[in-house]
Amino acid sequence: MKRIWMVVTVTWLGIGLFGFSNAEPQTRDQERGVNSYFRRQGYDQIIIPAGHYPAPGECRIWHPDRTPGEQPPPGSCERLRRTIPPGALLIRHPKDDPRHVHIIAFDEQRPGIVRAVGKVEIGSGELVRIIMDR
Repeated sequence: MKRIWMVVTVTWLGIGLFGFSNAEPQTRDQERGVNSYFRRQGYDQIIIPAGHYPAPGECRIWHPDRTPGEQPPPGSCERLRRTIPPGALLIRHPKDDPRHVHIIAFDEQRPGIVRAVGKVEIGSGELVRIIMDR
C-alpha cells in the first residue's frame, strides 16, 4: 500500500505541478491570457526584482502584498507547494529555461488547488503565455 501511495504522489507531482499539458490547442487570446485569471487579478506584469528569482530548479513563495525583502527564501518546489498560504503565488524556475519562470496561482478558498499557471519573462515581468487557466 505504501508503494502505491508513493507512485500516486510522484505521478501527481510530475503531472499536477510540472507537466502542464492541455488536451485542446489554445487560441491566440487564450495563450496571451486576454481574459485569464492573471489579467482579472491585475497581474499584467509580475515584477520581481533581480536577485529575488529562485535558482533554476527551485521555487519561491511570493506574496504580492509584501516587499521583496519580506518574502520567504527559495527552496524545494515539492516542500513549498505543500505550505503555500492563501493569496500567495508559487514561482517555479524550470532548470531548462533560464529566461522564464512559471507563476502558479492557487485558489484562495481551497488550499492546494491550482487556479492558473503563467509563463513570465525574467527581468521584464511580462506574462508571455498562459499555460493553464481555470
